[in-house]
Amino acid sequence: MKIILTILFSIAGLNLTYTQKKSPLDGNWLLVEKNGRKLNFQNHQFKSYHQGYFSVIILKNDGTFNSAYAGPFSINGQVYTETYKYGSKPEWFGWTADQEWTLKGDTLHMIGHTRIVDPEGKEHPKTEWGQFVEKWVRAR
Repeated sequence: MKIILTILFSIAGLNLTYTQKKSPLDGNWLLVEKNGRKLNFQNHQFKSYHQGYFSVIILKNDGTFNSAYAGPFSINGQVYTETYKYGSKPEWFGWTADQEWTLKGDTLHMIGHTRIVDPEGKEHPKTEWGQFVEKWVRAR
């Protein structure tokens, strides 16, 4: 019986290994700096990455809710791509945005938007959604 349980748990563990999409970004992050300006608790974003999906909560400067989004993300080299599938502004559903990213320890730097594509596949000027340089730290 002990051997059978060991084998079952081993198979289950192997199955989880192959079904999970691991990324160096997996986890929870707090936005601490945007365009060179340090942010405080009342005006930041909280972002999570897990198994190929992201979710983000964006607050207004007074700390109240502004918006939230979620959807699939991918990484290809130093290009991070997210697609808005769910969120508080349905007019963004299906849009895809590229950003450049670097990770050093528990600090993530994002530069965006380097490419923007609408749901029909038409590329838009990268300045349409605004340019930014962000610094995120892993939430603990």
